[in-house]
Amino acid sequence: MKKNEKKSSFKRAKKVDLSKAEAFISGAEKPQIIKEENEQKPIAEKNPIINEQIVPVESVEKVKNKIAKIKHPWETANEKIIKAVNLRLTEPQHEKLKYISEKTPFSIQKFIMSVLEPAMDKKIKELLKELDK
Repeated sequence: MKKNEKKSSFKRAKKVDLSKAEAFISGAEKPQIIKEENEQKPIAEKNPIINEQIVPVESVEKVKNKIAKIKHPWETANEKIIKAVNLRLTEPQHEKLKYISEKTPFSIQKFIMSVLEPAMDKKIKELLKELDK
């Protein structure tokens, strides 16, 4: 190596044999275009919104099944996300909560949740029974 030449930090790329990859790709099946019974044109040609995207029927059915299983908004809600609710209390109500939190191991928040959660569940069961009738 000459004095003026700098050492290259890049290694020379090895030659890669692409024949196996090309054989794999060429052997893949072509996707089937979904056609309606009365039409010979693919859905992508009829509907510009799809814009030549081919959606397998199986995946559409899976999505429909997932949507059908979801009945209530709390079933898909994330339990790790905490949302705040502003609870307006009269001064005597607040003082009662404060007294409970001082005399028990519960904080005001924990006490409210311990009472509120069973009450919500009970009310939801009542509402669902009424809707099923």
